Order: sequence, then C-alpha cells, then structure tokens
Amino acid sequence: MRSLRRQWAVRRERCLRFSFTLAAAALVCGARGATRALAHGPVPTALSIVDEDAAGPTLVRLNSGLARRESADVYRYVCPAAWGDEVVLPAARIVGGPAVVAGGRGLFLIDPAGRVTTHPDPNAAGSSIDFAVIGEQLFVLRIARGVTEVLEVDATRVRRIFSESGNWTTIAATSDAIGLQRLHESRIEQLRIAPDGTVIDRVSAPEPDDSILVLARATSRELYAVLTTPAGRELGRIESGRWVRLEAASASIAGPVETPDGEPFVALDSELIQLPEPRGALEGLVPVSCLGRLGSLAYACTRDGLSVLSSSGLSGPLFELSSLQPPDLALVDEAQSEACQVQWQHFRFDLLALGLTLNESPAQGGAGGATGAGGAKAPSAADGGEADPAGDADGCASVGVGSSPPSTPLFALGAFGAAVCARRIRSGQRRRSIEQAT
Repeated sequence: MRSLRRQWAVRRERCLRFSFTLAAAALVCGARGATRALAHGPVPTALSIVDEDAAGPTLVRLNSGLARRESADVYRYVCPAAWGDEVVLPAARIVGGPAVVAGGRGLFLIDPAGRVTTHPDPNAAGSSIDFAVIGEQLFVLRIARGVTEVLEVDATRVRRIFSESGNWTTIAATSDAIGLQRLHESRIEQLRIAPDGTVIDRVSAPEPDDSILVLARATSRELYAVLTTPAGRELGRIESGRWVRLEAASASIAGPVETPDGEPFVALDSELIQLPEPRGALEGLVPVSCLGRLGSLAYACTRDGLSVLSSSGLSGPLFELSSLQPPDLALVDEAQSEACQVQWQHFRFDLLALGLTLNESPAQGGAGGATGAGGAKAPSAADGGEADPAGDADGCASVGVGSSPPSTPLFALGAFGAAVCARRIRSGQRRRSIEQAT
C-alpha cells in the first residue's frame, strides 16, 4: 500500500511540475518579447497616405480599412463595411474635396468627419482598378465588358477621357502623362495618354522569364514597371523595344519614389536603397514595406505605421498604428454596424498579436470581450481568432512579436495540463479507496 501511495505521489508531482513549467515558460517568453501570437491573417500595416495637411496625414489607407485623424495623436478606424466591402481597395483624394474609395460596387466619397456616401454620378457605378494623379486631377482605371476606360473624377462628376477595347490592367502617372501597362501575347506593353485622353505613344518589349504580373510605377519624370516572374520581382522600364531591368528582388519591390529634393529610393525585400549609382543600403533602418509620395510629402511604411522619407533615410514617425481608436458606429448604416464591429475587432486583435499597445479606454475596447489592464481587450474566441487565410496547419497564422504580452496559448496549455493532472489525481484517489475497501 505504501508503494502504491508513493507511485501516485510521484505521478502527481511530475504532472503538476509539467503544468507549472508551461505557465512559467509563457511568463518568461512574454517578458523577453519572444512569443508567437495567434493572428487572423496578414500582419496589420499602413499602405499609403490618402490625404494630408500641414500637420501630417489626415487619412491613411490600411490593409483593412482606413485611419482618419481626429487629433494630433488619435486616429479613428474607418471600416470597409461602410462602403460594403471586406477587401483592401484603392483610395485617393480629390483636391479641395472629399477622399474617394474604389469600392466593389462603385466609387464612394469620405468627408472629413468620416461619413461615407455613394458618389452622386451614375457613371461612378462599377468596380475600378486603381487611381492616378496629375497635379490636381484625379483619374481612375476601369475595365468593363472587355473595354478599358480611364475616367477623370471629382466630387460631383465622373467623366470618361479614354476608352479602348482590351484589358489594360495597371495605371500610374508622371507629372504630365498617364501610363497604362499590361502583359499581352508574351510582351509587356505600355500606353501613354495626356490628361485630356489623347494618345501620346505606345511601346512594347518581349516580357522576361514568363512574367506573371505587371504593376505600373512612376516618379514625376519616368514610368517604370514591376514584374512578377517565377524567379521573383524585377523593376525596370521599356527602352528602344527592350525590357531593361534596373533592380531585382526575391519577394518585394517598393518604389521608386523621389524625396522633395529629388533623391530617389527603392525598397528591395524590405531594405531601403538609395539610388542612383553608386547605390547603397541605408544601415540601421527598420524594414520598409512601401514607399510613396503625396504632394511634397515622401514616406515609407514600417511595422509601426508610417515614417517621413528624406534624403538621409527615415527621419521620424508620421502615423502610428497604436494611435487607432474604434470606429464611430454613428457614421455607419445600421445594416453595416455589426459587420463594422467585427472588422474592427479582427484588426484590433491582430494589432495586439503584433505586440502593439493601443491607447484606448476600457469602454472603447469593443463589444464581446474582456478588457485587460490599460484598457487593451484580451483576444478571445469572440474576436474570431481561429480564422486565418494565411494557413498554418491549425488554421492560425503565427506572427513574430518583438514585445508582447505573455502567451495566451501557453497559458491555456498549462491550464489544460493542470486540469488533466487534477482529473488523474482524483481518479487515483478513487482507485485507492476501492482497493482499501476490498
């Protein structure tokens, strides 16, 4: 009997030791910023500045929705449900007017207060591909029933300036011309038109390495293209009937973009590169996921938000994801309110999983979840944490975190282990009672 009791004591000690070890590991990982947190899908990021003023960005495009500035350090989340969408869509500004989003059902206007309305012109109906800007003129590319159209957009009117059979799939603009590009019959083709729709020229070149996709890029003076091939990405342009490759990367190319003083930059596989020759990577900078320019403001997208891009590199924050606040549901149609809340909770969950601390009060945490210390809502099943389009084996994306709270999955596993131990101990006690009775 004493031997049996000793065996059960040893088993109980081992079981409890295992459970507490898991919990301790979670604490250590959290303290050292080495956890891997569950997320819904793509890491939250800023994509571009839609509008700005002397104080900085007033509207920022995110990979889920928009961020609208309310004060110097506060941005309000604008959910895609406000215009009836789930996906990331192009957005631009109308000079002297509202911002405009190319929604799946047509163009939508966003006023400075964040209210979303359908564009009043019936010609604004239908999906569009992307925007391009020349001076104070805004243009949008659209393909409908095998016909490509370029339309000029203002707050009250959408006017077609160019139309042609066939699919031109991407658009960009220099200071004086709109560029359309496509891959067609093993060639990369480019069409330039003036702001009034007049064709300037057409050029083409054999496409390299079985190209899959082309994206038009431009500075104020030159049109470029980024090609996706089986080997990676290429940045180049068409010269004298040939494709001239200027840069290459394995996964991503951002830019080129020029700073206000004319310094050109690209980002190759998230590394910021200053051009032209002799080119060089800028040391000690954070990874960069996008480069852009709006008016005289050049910027770069980073893990935390947006930073100013100057001739010396990154020189200070413009927008921080941690400044986001929940959407103003009073500005959303009642039919879209629930979808808007879900979109915010998904995006918010992923921000917390990234290790960012949101500056929000407990009342702002959103419905359907517990609010932790400092007002940050703890991720819960109500946030939809099990969904993940990125696709780990268990259906959840794993996001590396530089500084994050203790790992919820490890704590859950520790609690599960403790429950199993308790169940085994109770079972052992019942068994000993039966043996003693017999």
